[in-house]
Formats: sequence, structure tokens, C-alpha cells
Amino acid sequence: MAKKAKRKSATAPAVGMPIPLQAGLLDMGRKIALTVKKQSAEEIVYTLSDGTKLKLKPILVSIERSLNVFTPVGDPLYQIQTGIFMQTEVPKKLKKKTP
Repeated sequence: MAKKAKRKSATAPAVGMPIPLQAGLLDMGRKIALTVKKQSAEEIVYTLSDGTKLKLKPILVSIERSLNVFTPVGDPLYQIQTGIFMQTEVPKKLKKKTP
């Protein structure tokens, strides 16, 4: 009979010290703002049951890297702000007639 794997806590890191929290948010210490050098974001298309197509594309608003706080494996922490650009293609039968 195979042994069940132990479940890890969702809040505790796999290795090393826990990452510090401040008022429920991650305390990243000193940070540096970064810019995007190259972008590769595919558009996601959903077709809904009424025939409408939703086209979504993620947008990176800002990104910062911590200068003195790292993950348990040594990677720097990143803080991002994102948004989503949405475009719709609605079937003619669903559109309201306009004068």
C-alpha cells in the first residue's frame, strides 16, 4: 500500500524562513521599479453560449523587485500590478437596434 504524501501548509514556505508580512501584505523592504524590455502575451478568446466572443489580454501596469527580501530558494520577490484589456464580439441578433 502506498503512503500518502504529507500536505504542506498553504502559508508556510517549503524551505527556509517564512516571508515577513506587514498588515496582511508582504513586506518587501526596499524595492526598485523595473520596466518591461520584451512582451509576449497571448490573447485569450472565450466563446460564450450566446455566441459572444470575449477577447482578453493581460496588461502589466507596474513591476517592482525587492532589494533585500528573497524567497526560501534565494529568488528576489517581485510585486506586480496587472489589468485586463477586454474586447467583445457580439452577434448581431443580441445587439440593440440604434437609430
